[in-house]
This record gives sequence, C-alpha cells and structure tokens, in this order.
Amino acid sequence: MAATKKRKPAAKTNKKPARRADYGRPIDGFLAKRPPAQRALLEELRAMIHAAAPGVVETIKWGMPFYLLDGKRVAATPAFKAHVQILFFAPSDSLRDPDQLLEGTSADGRHLKLRDGDPLPRAQVRAWLAQAVTSSRTA
Repeated sequence: MAATKKRKPAAKTNKKPARRADYGRPIDGFLAKRPPAQRALLEELRAMIHAAAPGVVETIKWGMPFYLLDGKRVAATPAFKAHVQILFFAPSDSLRDPDQLLEGTSADGRHLKLRDGDPLPRAQVRAWLAQAVTSSRTA
C-alpha cells in the first residue's frame, strides 16, 4: 500500500479579495454593454425603480446594478446571457406572488427572471418594488 502524503492546510490570511474595477461606478456602462433587447428591458426596470423609490441611488456592486435608498438595498438588476433578473430586497414572505412568478426564498428577498420574449408583469413589479421600498425604510 502506497503511503499518502498529507497536505498542510493553507495558511490563513486576512486578505480580502480585490474590489472589482467597476465597483461604485455608474450603471450606464453596464447598460451600454447589454444587447438591445436586454438594454431596453433594463432601462424600463430602471425607470420603474426610480418611480417607486424617488431619490434612489444607482451603483454597480458585484458586477450588477444596485439601487439603494438611504444606503439600503431596494433592488438589483443583473443580466446574463439568456435572461435579466430583478431582485427585490424584502422579506420573502412579504412579497405576495399569486402567479408564482418569483424565484428564490432567501431572507433578503426574491427575484423575477425574465427571458427574451417574456412579458414584463408591470403591475406585479410595481407592487413588489413598493414592498421593497417599505422594507428598506423599516429595516
């Protein structure tokens, strides 16, 4: 039987990963890189977020647009090759979803995944945004 070599555990360091180059940047650069159909959807979601949360601040965090109200997360709109998402930061159980459109069940919230050609449920998105705004103000 061959002897197995024991590996030493990696030395612990207090180094934090480097910040992304786009951290804190305006979201316009992110939107400009998206295909036209995604960009149009992201711009519509952006307008809906601003309507629901006057005074919201836009920024890039973790490579995606985040929308903050008084420093607290309200929504985020990541985009991927095959879909766009809108994340609603509110307790999962407070986001009423009778049509079961939302995904995820984290304590931070849930998200709507929109693939190319999916209809945008505008009334529901407005309601979820209102809940996320209320949640950010009470947190």
